[in-house]
Formats: sequence, structure tokens, C-alpha cells
Amino acid sequence: MEGGHTFATPDSRWNTSLRGFLQWTQQRIVWLPNERGVYQPQNFRSVQSRGLEAATSWTSNNTRWRLWAHYRLTQATVQRINNGQSSNLIGRQLPYVPAQTAALTLRYQRERWRVAWRQQFVGSRHTLFSDQNQLPAYLLSDLSLEWNHRSRYFLTAGVNNLFDQAYEGIAARPLPGRGYFLRLAFNFSRTLGEK
Repeated sequence: MEGGHTFATPDSRWNTSLRGFLQWTQQRIVWLPNERGVYQPQNFRSVQSRGLEAATSWTSNNTRWRLWAHYRLTQATVQRINNGQSSNLIGRQLPYVPAQTAALTLRYQRERWRVAWRQQFVGSRHTLFSDQNQLPAYLLSDLSLEWNHRSRYFLTAGVNNLFDQAYEGIAARPLPGRGYFLRLAFNFSRTLGEK
């Protein structure tokens, strides 16, 4: 179940949306380590996910500047357990589900050139159901420069994780540091005989 509303200025340069959600999942499988540290599935009878999302976008008068922002607050907790599971798990946040995430993108475009800056925040996450084991929050920054030719050919160069932030998606499994990329893309949606 979800509900929300979008607000926009008359000229549609500024849009904001707010949304709330509530979801029940029966027989949710969560992978957790056993006593030897080997991950194995555990089945929970009922899990409830609920939260809020806010998003906004803005475009300048001359459409050269664009801004997008997104924030999500999530609580995903065990509601009912199966036989043999500890009742202490009821009401606990699921492992690896961050309570908070956010993203911000700022883009500037002039003629055939476009530069974009993206920030992504992921809040701390429990690795188990206990409060002692947590992965720290992290903030990633990406930067890209794009050139296009008649909106048919796109050449993009960029840097992901610009500041070489150390972070993990799963405990003891680090994710990549700074990375560079070069991408060439073609747009085939125009008519082939068109010049």
C-alpha cells in the first residue's frame, strides 16, 4: 500500500513529490551467517516494510542547470517468527537494509556539452539483528563529462567514487574504490535516412 502527492510550480520548473509506503511480506527469506560464519537462509513468517520518500527536481529558466534530489527513510522489521526462532528478533530492523538513503545530482549543459555531479548517501546497516554489528554509513561522489553530436552520438568520460571512499555492501566484502570510465553510445531511434 502506498500513497503520496506531487507538487509542481505552474511552469513545471520545480517539482516535489512525497510518498509513504507500507508493505507486508509473508515468509521472507533473509541470509544470515551461522556459528561458523557461513551464510544460510532463514525464513521469517512476517516482515513489515514502511517508510517515506521525498524527491525534488529543479530546472533553471534557460534549462542549462538541473538538480535532482531524493531521500528515503525505511523501517523493515520482523513482525512474526517461525517456530524455533528467538522472540528477541521481533521489531528488529532487517540486516543490510539501511534506514536512510539519499542522492543528489547537479547537471550543467551548454550546447553539446554536459557535466554532472552525483552524491549518493547510504546510512549505516546492521549486519546481524544485534546492534553491535554495523557497517558504517558512506557517501560516494561521481563526476562525468558528456559530449553529444546531434543527439545521436554520445561520448561520456567520468570518475566513480571520486574521493576513493572505502565502503562495504556486505561485511568483509569491500566494494570498488575510485574507477574511471569512457562510454560511447549511439541513438538509433531517429530515421536512418535523416540528416
